[in-house]
Amino acid sequence: MRLKQFVFASTATLAFITFALVARQGQIRNALDRTGIGLLEKFRGTAPLWDTVLEENSIVVEHTAASDQIVPHRIGMVSMLIGDTNPTYERALRTHLRHGEIQGYETFVMRSNVLDMMYNKPMFILNILMDEMKKPFHERLEWLFWFDCDSVLMNPKLGLSHFLPPAQFSDANVLVTNDANGLNNGVFFIRVSAWAIEVMSANVAYRTFNPDEQLTFQDQSALDNIFHMEKFRDQVVYCPQRWFNAYQSGFLNESIQANQIRRGDLVVHFAGVGNKLERINYWCDIAEKHLPDWEVEIVHTSLLEEIDEFWSQKKSNDAIEKQELRNARLSGTELVDEIERNMTLYRESLTNEEQVRIQDTVQKVREQVKKQDKVLIWGAIQDLQEAGRRLEDLQKQTRKQTVKEAHATIIKAEKMGINAELLREMLLEANNWDSIRAVTKDLKAKVEMEAVKAQVKADIQQDISQALNQTANQIDETTSTLSTESPSQTTSETTSWTMPFAETVVVTARALKT
Repeated sequence: MRLKQFVFASTATLAFITFALVARQGQIRNALDRTGIGLLEKFRGTAPLWDTVLEENSIVVEHTAASDQIVPHRIGMVSMLIGDTNPTYERALRTHLRHGEIQGYETFVMRSNVLDMMYNKPMFILNILMDEMKKPFHERLEWLFWFDCDSVLMNPKLGLSHFLPPAQFSDANVLVTNDANGLNNGVFFIRVSAWAIEVMSANVAYRTFNPDEQLTFQDQSALDNIFHMEKFRDQVVYCPQRWFNAYQSGFLNESIQANQIRRGDLVVHFAGVGNKLERINYWCDIAEKHLPDWEVEIVHTSLLEEIDEFWSQKKSNDAIEKQELRNARLSGTELVDEIERNMTLYRESLTNEEQVRIQDTVQKVREQVKKQDKVLIWGAIQDLQEAGRRLEDLQKQTRKQTVKEAHATIIKAEKMGINAELLREMLLEANNWDSIRAVTKDLKAKVEMEAVKAQVKADIQQDISQALNQTANQIDETTSTLSTESPSQTTSETTSWTMPFAETVVVTARALKT
């Protein structure tokens, strides 16, 4: 619920900010019209870099037009330098402007304070994103490259396009780096997109709707939290820090640590260091000398190989991640199906409290399997397994009884010569208990039928045996009686008596055969 409120409030804030910015865009464009292409001309020459004659309290934007050089991607460079003029920061800024001129990138620099401190940063990016998104697709910038003005561009021969994701990573909307404190947004790429507008709107509005949250690094900590939200996190790519946001261990470039700048790298950033101005001036001295061991074509660095390896590894990791997500979703769905089947079978054996807990946890799993977080899915699965422990015990008892009954049926069947191999195989596999119960039932019916037939035969045989014994006795008695009578009379009576007996034997034999 809190996330929904935050998103709704962020949208409202975006609308308000957009209205305010649009209202001032006429002033901005008028100022730009007064400077026009002359800004780039002045930058190329020796005249002052910027015209700053704008109305008080307006959003002052310095903008250089791109050169005619064709670049693989349409990239805009964006920064902010607010407050009293500081020669050191202006010097660092010029290293980036030279890079933009060489590579053909548009450059936007915000000079006036609108919001307090660093929240001007997401607001300014948001303003540019809104402007670009209103343009036809083929005319708008594709990416924005933000750089803080406490960074120095060391190798202007490196095109920014080299660091951008391959086309197959179309859902990679921001490239950022982490340092020891987590996210550092001093230098990063963001794709011009509706997604980016939502992120920057959320960044501007974050503290308004989370006033009690402690943000150690202001907008940076807010952005870090936003990047970890389910709505945004899958589009965030964390790149090696050295690519475009490298640090330095001291005044001299002697470090080979993974996050430290090396000769031929793009940028050195002085985030949270002591003697910052002194360090920036030292590295500006190096950058302004345009030394051949620093200004190196990318083919003469290790970056191409590193970049290719990074994206290849990410492709592999993404494939694994997707498979693991599919597995988690499948496991969750299968568990829900099993729990619901068992609920149908054993509901009467559960308390009302147990039933409610199981039903609530089933709903939780259903909600999680629709999302993109395998960790949350497995967590919900574990909760459902715990909630369904009583069902599992009942199921185990039923299965034990099923196995016992199946074995007993097999033994009886084999004694009667009935084939029970199918049921034996099913018991060995023990993967379909419903089928095992069904086959056991059928086999048990056959055993019972054969038992009935055997009993009928036994009864008939006993009846025949009794009839034969009775007849034998009668014959003995009749023979004894007739022995005293005349032969002709004996023959006549014997014949009349034995005929019914013969018929009885035939009928009985037929019944036994049946």
